Amino acid sequence: PAVSYMCAASLPHGAEAKVIVGTSTGDLLTLEGPELGVGVGGAHTLAITSLCVHDGGGVAWLLSGGKDGFVRMWNPSLQLIGGVDLRALPSLRLFSPQVFSVDCRAGKAAGGAGDALFILVGTQGGEVVELVLPGGAGKGAGGKEGAFDMAKASPHLLMSSHFKGELWGLAPHPIGKHVMPCMIALN
Repeated sequence: PAVSYMCAASLPHGAEAKVIVGTSTGDLLTLEGPELGVGVGGAHTLAITSLCVHDGGGVAWLLSGGKDGFVRMWNPSLQLIGGVDLRALPSLRLFSPQVFSVDCRAGKAAGGAGDALFILVGTQGGEVVELVLPGGAGKGAGGKEGAFDMAKASPHLLMSSHFKGELWGLAPHPIGKHVMPCMIALN
């Protein structure tokens, strides 16, 4: 079967940077100069739809999101640090947990209790999920300095939208002209 390149990101690695490519078969490929090589075969079981790089304090991590519902974190050598399976988070009640986009930023945890990595995940179902990862200071996952711990990810559903079924009602806000309208969807 033909392989499509779904997404790409530039990952700092020492004095150089390498381009990482996510494929329709779930592989991570590396592109260093004119050479294309396999970085991680079977990184995801389905297509990798999004890559994001967090470069914090001289240490870079790659986040990958796939149609298999996983968000995974990789070190610059493309060794798996950890992952979160959105399908295994029933409290979120996602319509379709296939990952279509991933972005992240570092910041302070709630109440200023240490550093955290905030990962935003967009799903095929139109949901936006925030994963808050504690860590960043001291030893983290795998004993790495400054690593964030994917096993301690705290998920929050930030937005859920109309995904499937018929839309039977739409009403403007009764007072605010610039407030998003209310939708009623029946499945």
